[in-house]
Amino acid sequence: MKYTFIKDKNVDEFTVARFCKVLDISRGGYYDWLKREPSKRQRSKVLLDGLIKTTHEKSLKYGGNIKAFLGHGLDNISGRNINITVQ
Repeated sequence: MKYTFIKDKNVDEFTVARFCKVLDISRGGYYDWLKREPSKRQRSKVLLDGLIKTTHEKSLKYGGNIKAFLGHGLDNISGRNINITVQ
């Protein structure tokens, strides 16, 4: 979360070194994190978010029940995940 915070902030205002010092993390750790490939979980979340958003748009024409529209193969998707993605 700290690394994401640094990445999302405007680094022109403060240097990465200053952020790292305030957040008590190493600059090397931050730069290593930047180079990492997304994890399997992150990649699957991106795919699932895309599927949910596309399905949400289609389901609005039919009453908005996304879980029913997704089909039986994705029953393990929580309503919370759908709500967070659609908002």
